[in-house]
Amino acid sequence: MNMKELISIIVPIYNSEQFLTECLDSLQMQSYRNIEVIMINDGSGDGSPGICRRYCECDPRFILLEQENKGLPMARNAGLDIAKGAYICFVDSDDFVGREYVEILYSNIKEYQADVSMCNYVKFGEEGVYDKGEAENKKKEENDITILDKVVILRKLATVGPNNQSEEMAVCWNKMVSHKFFEDGLRFPDKLHEDEFMVNEYIFRLKKAVWTDDRLYYYRQRSSSIMGERQKKNMRHLDALEAIRSRIELFKEQEYITVFTDILYSYFENAVIMYFKLFDKNNRSELKRKIYPQYFATLWRYRRKLGLRKQLRYGLFLISPKQFRRRYWI
Repeated sequence: MNMKELISIIVPIYNSEQFLTECLDSLQMQSYRNIEVIMINDGSGDGSPGICRRYCECDPRFILLEQENKGLPMARNAGLDIAKGAYICFVDSDDFVGREYVEILYSNIKEYQADVSMCNYVKFGEEGVYDKGEAENKKKEENDITILDKVVILRKLATVGPNNQSEEMAVCWNKMVSHKFFEDGLRFPDKLHEDEFMVNEYIFRLKKAVWTDDRLYYYRQRSSSIMGERQKKNMRHLDALEAIRSRIELFKEQEYITVFTDILYSYFENAVIMYFKLFDKNNRSELKRKIYPQYFATLWRYRRKLGLRKQLRYGLFLISPKQFRRRYWI
C-alpha cells in the first residue's frame, strides 16, 4: 500500500473540551501516519482552543483554524478549503476513531479502486459506557467487504422502519472520500442534516464504493447535541425532507428506475414520521405549513409512479393525519 499519499481529516470543534482530547488522541495515534488533522474552532467559548493549540505545538500534522461561530457545515467547509490530502475524512469532535480507521478505509479504497470507502461504527452514550474490547472483537470477526454501486446505496438510504439501513449511508463521518469530489466547489449546505445533502452528491459522483464491517468509528450520542434527545422538536429537522427531495431530483432519470419508487416512498414515509415526531398542540399550523405544500406537490407530480394503493395511503395523510395514524400505525 502506498503510505505516501496524504489523507486530510477535518474536525469541526465547538465547546467540546470534555471529549476533545480523546478524539484528537485517537487521530494522533493512527497507524497510517501521513495525515493532516485540520481542526476548525467554530467560536468555542470553553477550553477547546487551548487543547487544539497543544496538539499543534507537539505535532506538525495538526493545523488549527479559528473562526466565529458559523455552525458545523461552515466549519467543515473551511477545512475543505485548505485540505491538501488525496482523500478526505470527517470526524466529529465528541467522537473518536479506532487506531486503524484511516489505514483500513484507505487500503480498501485503493484495493477496490473505489471513490468512497465506508466502515461500520459503535454507538454509545455521553457517559462513555461502551466496551472497546467487544467492539474490537466484532471488528475482527465481522470484517466482510461489500462493493456498493449507486443503486445499492440508494436502496439502503430509502429504507425506513425496523430494517432501516439509512443512517450508515447518510452520515459523512464513517467515510473516506476522494478529494476530486470537492474540486468543482462542492460544499456542505448551511442546513441541519447537512450530511444527507452531501451524501446525495457523493452518490451522484461515484462509480464504486466499498463497505467494511470493521467497527472503526465510535459515535457518541449526546442529549444536548442538535441531533440529541433535547432537540427532538426542533423544526430544523425538516431539512431532512428537503435532502430527500433533492435525492428525488438527482436520481429521477431512467437509469435509476429500479430504485426511484423506493426513494419516493422514503420521502412520504419520512414526512409522516417527521410530522408525528415534531407535532405538539402549539406547532400544528406551522408544521402543516412547512410539510404539506411540498408533500402535495411531490405526490401530484409522481402519482403515476406510486400506483393507486400508495396514492390513497399518502393522500389520506393530507386529508387527516389522525385517520392515517389510526389506520396505518396502530
